[in-house]
Amino acid sequence: MIPLPPHLTLAEGPAARPPVALFHGFLESPAMWQALPPRLWAGRDAVALPLPGHAPWLCSGAALEDLLRDDAFLDSYAALLERLRPGEPWRLVGHSTGAMVALALARRAPHLVSDICAVAPLFSGRVAGRGMQGALARLPILGPMGFRWMMARWLARPDGFRRGVAGVTRRPGARLEMFDGVRADLVAADPAQIYRFGQWIGAKDMTADLHALDRPVHAIICDRDPVVVPQHQLALISAARGASATVLRSGHLPMLETPAAFARVFLAWRNRHGAAAVDPGFAQRHSDRRFEAVAI
Repeated sequence: MIPLPPHLTLAEGPAARPPVALFHGFLESPAMWQALPPRLWAGRDAVALPLPGHAPWLCSGAALEDLLRDDAFLDSYAALLERLRPGEPWRLVGHSTGAMVALALARRAPHLVSDICAVAPLFSGRVAGRGMQGALARLPILGPMGFRWMMARWLARPDGFRRGVAGVTRRPGARLEMFDGVRADLVAADPAQIYRFGQWIGAKDMTADLHALDRPVHAIICDRDPVVVPQHQLALISAARGASATVLRSGHLPMLETPAAFARVFLAWRNRHGAAAVDPGFAQRHSDRRFEAVAI
């Protein structure tokens, strides 16, 4: 029997409107979506799903290995979405690693997916964990120990946690308090299991799958992202058929850094209509890409 993951209900709506499922990124939790304005999901069934190893999806180490083997956790997502809305396709939203998971689910169970909104998308683990810190994290013994130490220090105090979150942003005044619920979930998780899922990320490459993906993808690209470089995010457009993009002047967390612009872009995607003008400089540098809407 396929285990069903826990889910957080963000909103409920009429059956006539397509449901939305949201996936957070690595070292995040479903609480990040819950902290955003309810109007983003109003009038629709919307659920937030945890990544494996992240609270509230708590299980034994052996159970996590079963979920990661052959990407079986994707079947758990599919079983849950089918149970929640039998026979209906879902609109998927994924942030960072969550976008990778959404893309993988669309390839695994295309009948359950109508389209995808990928925010600051990561689709290949090869770009994750770059530099000296990434190299140290991959060491067999020191890697897990160092990760556990880093997690404990980062989560020890609310102010320290917010400083860590601020490190991946690039705009002043980011609403870091909206991530406080994420800290509570990370404290409840097992660092060893989060580290194990990080290994799954490092070994995953969606490049070949993107060429075969037959579902529309709209990427919200963050042009100042220090975590997933914009060039990697832009590559999603050329690799996936029917993909388009919105560019935000933001770091890795546009929903905290530029919430008004993020809301406009997200609602445009949710309501299936475009908006706004293209940043001339950015568009000129990437004139071979397909832009649908850009908010400044």
